[in-house]
Amino acid sequence: MSKKPVILLGMLRVNKMESLVIDYLKKYGFEVVDISYNHIAPPFKYKSLGMRLDTFVRKNILREKDVKKKLIEEMARSHFEAIHKKISELIDNYESFDYALILGGQVYPKDLLLKIKQKTKKSMVAYQPDGMDRFPQAKETIEFFDRFYAFDPQDIKKYTSLLYPASNFYFENLAENPEISSDFYFIGAHLPILKRDQAIATFARHAAEKNWNLDFTIFHIDQGSLSLHHETYPENIKATLQPISFAENIYREQQSKVLLDFKTPIHTGLSFRTIEAVGYHKKLITTNIHVAKYDFYHPNNIYIWDEKTFDGLDEFLESPYHELPAKIYQKYSFRNWVNYVLNIPPHIAIGLPEADS
Repeated sequence: MSKKPVILLGMLRVNKMESLVIDYLKKYGFEVVDISYNHIAPPFKYKSLGMRLDTFVRKNILREKDVKKKLIEEMARSHFEAIHKKISELIDNYESFDYALILGGQVYPKDLLLKIKQKTKKSMVAYQPDGMDRFPQAKETIEFFDRFYAFDPQDIKKYTSLLYPASNFYFENLAENPEISSDFYFIGAHLPILKRDQAIATFARHAAEKNWNLDFTIFHIDQGSLSLHHETYPENIKATLQPISFAENIYREQQSKVLLDFKTPIHTGLSFRTIEAVGYHKKLITTNIHVAKYDFYHPNNIYIWDEKTFDGLDEFLESPYHELPAKIYQKYSFRNWVNYVLNIPPHIAIGLPEADS
């Protein structure tokens, strides 16, 4: 009996996506060494009454205004150093790995990446599922990887000699196929940097006028943001402080007729929701004009919205879904994505369109 190939998986634990990745890698025959971790430090607490009093004196008597901020930063740094130490000890338990897959080049310190590289026999790769300029420290880690993949054509153009192209992916062969319960689906965070709140609100108001059934939810990072929800968004958009799991998100996508995607100015790459619309045979409304350059684009399936008018939208919704060649669905599946980035045959190469000048 042949031994399973061992793959080390590194990523941040966001919405339990790591659980899906691990489950699918195991289905593909890998033994998975999981070094993922939560990137949010626990809430700050004073360790003792003495620490609280010392902070009070330094802030209010000695006028050290940022003393608590520095204390919070130091405790967060210590928290993540402890996590990285545990990860290092876990790595020490293994003689070697066949593969290493890191989602996010900035997620681990260089000393850990070097240790992983020294123990990886076949291929150590990274995938950057966000813009390189948003996490500039990721560029400093490229040297540790055999291949470093990025999903934004602008990044590929900017760092031509350093990066390899890849898109996001969708998880194929889902166990459940629920009944349709909504017309349109979107979930996303309310963050000023994303600059999409007005577009979301505009679409929701139009949906209310058309009496469409929306499943729109905005995740707020704190109570203050939540309390201002309806100053920005109409009544048909729900608000929550509780993020949903990646698996629950996919389930709710399956329950909807049409998926919504609102592009941010941070990058030009395609979101997971865009690729999931392809994989799950869903219609998509998106504000990302670059989607028209991809091989899966068809005007029956994807409506590119200008965030202002709704010309042609009714006709788009009434048109039948256009089935794509089987090779397209295979190409963007997680199974093919894994084989492609790890350079395991057989696979279909995942290229990106040329970036705008």
